[in-house]
Amino acid sequence: MDPFELLKKDHKRVSELFERIEAASGKAKLGIFQQIKDELELHTHIEEVIFYPAQEKANETRDLTLEPASVNQPR
Repeated sequence: MDPFELLKKDHKRVSELFERIEAASGKAKLGIFQQIKDELELHTHIEEVIFYPAQEKANETRDLTLEPASVNQPR
């Protein structure tokens, strides 16, 4: 699964957990809070370790990637 799909799936999962927590009480609510915490920690890890570095690297190399295309375009 690519990082974009993984993040979208994670957003959906956390949204569902927030919906469940509204109907929960007591220990069930605490359990759902723990799940939300775990999901958000995973989400943060994916963003910081995989997604943002890949995006930054893509931005750094964007001009180098586009340069050959601009050289080969007819004038």
